[in-house]
Amino acid sequence: MNGFATILLLSLIMGVAAFVAGLLPVILPLSPAKIRAISALGMGILLGTSLIVIIPEGVETLYNETGEDSGSGAPAVGISLLLGFLIMYLIDNIPLISQIWKGKGNFQRVDVELGEVDTGDAETIVDDSRASTANSTSQSTANSAGQASARATTTGLVIHALADGVAVGSSVSAGNSKLELIIFVAIMIHKAPAAFGLSAVLLRCGLTNGQVKLHLGAFAASTPVGSILTWALIKVIAGDSSGGSTGSGSIHWWTAVLLLFSGGTFLYVAVHVMQELTGEDHGSQAKASEKFTPADLGFSVIGMLIPLLTLFLPDVE
Repeated sequence: MNGFATILLLSLIMGVAAFVAGLLPVILPLSPAKIRAISALGMGILLGTSLIVIIPEGVETLYNETGEDSGSGAPAVGISLLLGFLIMYLIDNIPLISQIWKGKGNFQRVDVELGEVDTGDAETIVDDSRASTANSTSQSTANSAGQASARATTTGLVIHALADGVAVGSSVSAGNSKLELIIFVAIMIHKAPAAFGLSAVLLRCGLTNGQVKLHLGAFAASTPVGSILTWALIKVIAGDSSGGSTGSGSIHWWTAVLLLFSGGTFLYVAVHVMQELTGEDHGSQAKASEKFTPADLGFSVIGMLIPLLTLFLPDVE
């Protein structure tokens, strides 16, 4: 399968899966404890994937292009990793940046990466949303604030998901099926609780089911769009690999840099989710479903080890 067909297929699967996962709060109750377990597994896979698969692959590709003895690739490794981490850090602090620039923040930070909304199960969220809609006259001010919060939350996650698309697009450009598979699986598991949490938060903000689906559609499409744009951008900037050795080498360099950039974004997301999972900010009176349990620890460790399986798979170029 050529690169274009591969990127289209992966994008289609990611988009549909994220949209379906986001519909779960409307049709299927899922306890916070189960969402946390999925998040712990996804966090582990993201961390393991970045350290075991993405970063080593990026370094190897870069040094194959620049020459192992030249040392010219070392700055690109560090800069690419730092940029990926830094950009995700800035995205995560959009509310603070908004306050600095405008003197006030219109953004509300909501950690939906974990699917945590602190509003009970999905049935309660839907019931509260419908009750809020029924009393729209008396709740107009609250609904307006909820709309602003919903837009901000969706915008942040869309940008976040676009960065995930960079990892997929660059992995397809690398032409390594093993790399494509592990990155695809890592993002899929990571996006499931994020999509679930986004829909739950949007319902809590008072949006109708139709509005929730529009926001969810934007989120679901963002990673596929990022994937296709990344793949196309590498082809346009570097030239098609069939165009000669110069074009092929240029593609390998850009692919390596974007893989390392993706490694930085994965590291940030994994560290961020790890802090949210293990943080003690809930206090001693936190509900059991909000506490980091031995089961969550086990799921996270299993997730970290899963990418090791790729070491036993043959390289398929």
